Amino acid sequence: MRRRKPQEELALTPVRVRAGLAQGRLDSLRAALPGAAAFLKRRRADLLKPDEIADYVALDWLSWEGGGLKLTATGENICAQSQRACSAA
Repeated sequence: MRRRKPQEELALTPVRVRAGLAQGRLDSLRAALPGAAAFLKRRRADLLKPDEIADYVALDWLSWEGGGLKLTATGENICAQSQRACSAA
């Protein structure tokens, strides 16, 4: 059996574990992401709490680009999933 390289092990670790987040915190961030995306769209990242920004960046849902925050592809997908779940309920 082949041993995995450290980066392969890291890739198999759930993102929330790598970011050091509890499941409840992850759920609340997921629910709040559409609102955060709306703030970013209006260029109002100042309305986001610093700890939320840090967690979103750690989860790779937001990234810093040119001194501003941007929704990543992963963040866009999570946001779309959240919005579909809200409209289906």
